[in-house]
Amino acid sequence: MRRTGINYITFLATVYSVLAATTLCAATLQQEPIKQYFPEPVYVALQASGAIEVLPQRTVWEGFPQAHYVAVGPAGKLLVISGFGTGQVYVADAQTGRKLGTLKIGELVQGVKIDPDGQLALAADTAGDSVKVIDLKTIKITKTIPVGKSPHNIVFSPDGKLAYVTVQGANKLAVVDMSSFKKIADIDIPGLDGPHNLDLSNNGHWIWIRSHASATQHGDVALLDLASRRVLESIPVGLFHGGIDGVGDSVIVTTSIGSATVDVIDRNALGVIKQIKVGAGPHGVRLSPDGRWAYVTSTIDNEVDVIDMQSLKLVQRIKMDGIFPFWIALVGNS
Repeated sequence: MRRTGINYITFLATVYSVLAATTLCAATLQQEPIKQYFPEPVYVALQASGAIEVLPQRTVWEGFPQAHYVAVGPAGKLLVISGFGTGQVYVADAQTGRKLGTLKIGELVQGVKIDPDGQLALAADTAGDSVKVIDLKTIKITKTIPVGKSPHNIVFSPDGKLAYVTVQGANKLAVVDMSSFKKIADIDIPGLDGPHNLDLSNNGHWIWIRSHASATQHGDVALLDLASRRVLESIPVGLFHGGIDGVGDSVIVTTSIGSATVDVIDRNALGVIKQIKVGAGPHGVRLSPDGRWAYVTSTIDNEVDVIDMQSLKLVQRIKMDGIFPFWIALVGNS
């Protein structure tokens, strides 16, 4: 097992031991209606329950062991779900939850992403130091692309011609050409301990990268300029690791699974302008397409927290119908 995976697996084992006696059950709806916060359906991976929950409908689809990362296609028709320690990826109908296929990726699978055309997906084969290319029409693996030690997550360029992969074990960002299906470049990320999750700006000029610090250390967010391939700034954030997502090109939000906070970063100030307290163990974060709401998965409190991005305040805590909500996806921001 890679060093970058040990802390996380230990963390999961601790959480699972605490939650072992908990079973999948119907959660009580919040007093305040939640539909107002969800202009689009939001898909939440419930890792310890092996399920996907859809908000605001509160529909739960079971049968996805160790559901870890989840991505939804641009047309909202397909889901791609990684099965973490199963090494599998599941493809499902995003309207009904029906499983369409299961693919063996490797020993350990992390991030998954669907390309802007909805034709292909990439899955990070972390133990295999590669990404797998999945044809979503045939639901078959068509290519294996070596990218470096312990790849973690992926983002596509807006036109889908390139994919950027965080290479956590080598402190690099791999650049993959999606026409030749080959790695064409490595970009060094100096000063960042384990490039983890990432988000591309809308204009495609820069990438924000969240680090994977140790469980007791504060992480960092690096702003990488793609033209110069230079880190413009490294910004201290919360403990351990987490997700990251942007509002347009000016505001970035990142979670810290080792704490109970979300950091809001301003692009112009190049610093944290607000720290928002949420549920324990926040990891996944995605914003509504209009940028109004931020959705945060609280892994330990088993909830999705909603932040109003206008007031930068927590406005709703929604208990999930299962255990350990890890990642989150919605059409237009997967």
